[in-house]
Amino acid sequence: MLFRSGHSTLSGKNKKWIDELTERAGLGNTPVKIWRTNHRNMNAMAIGFISPFRTLFLSDQLVAELPSKQLAMVLLHEASHLKRQHLPIRLLCTIPIWVTAAAFSPWLEQHQGIASLTTVMCIVLTLIVLRWVAHQTEYDADAEACRLAVRISRELDGVPQTLSESSRELSRALLKVSQQRSIARKSTWMHPSVLTRIQNMRSHPHSEAKERGLTSESATRMQAELTSAAC
Repeated sequence: MLFRSGHSTLSGKNKKWIDELTERAGLGNTPVKIWRTNHRNMNAMAIGFISPFRTLFLSDQLVAELPSKQLAMVLLHEASHLKRQHLPIRLLCTIPIWVTAAAFSPWLEQHQGIASLTTVMCIVLTLIVLRWVAHQTEYDADAEACRLAVRISRELDGVPQTLSESSRELSRALLKVSQQRSIARKSTWMHPSVLTRIQNMRSHPHSEAKERGLTSESATRMQAELTSAAC
């Protein structure tokens, strides 16, 4: 869908602010491009992990409709994936499984029944490990985005200034981004559910929500408020 709908470079009043935000996030000259969806998709993604070949994409609807603090948090979340090398980690995490299987391959060749079972077990274990690592890197990107926001807010306007404000704005952004597709709020192979991510962010030390005791009911109320506000 990304390449079918097309993309363009940043322009207008947001360009300087977004460029400064990515630079202060430590991404150097990583380009940020607008993903053209005719304002039908609110999403963001990072492609590539080697500095000269990586790009951040923000959909046109995302840039047009999110308030600056929420847009900053979405961008910092994607920047955190790049900064903390999450894609290579996801790719490398299953290597020990297959290296171990390869080490035992001479013995397994003599026991065909066990060899077939071992292959199935390796595939299943690979999927389980990938899912776990993918979820953990999402939580890590959320936490890192909040920490980056606090630091960057000292030098750039339109960015949350505290950890509690950062987690709150990212939570609201997650709910808005997933508002168009209810399935996007549910847990998938690569992403935890939106509710789980919100609760995880707000369970961190110094989190305002931890002091208040965030519950599933209060997070659900936030979701309902945003849904009714959009109607």
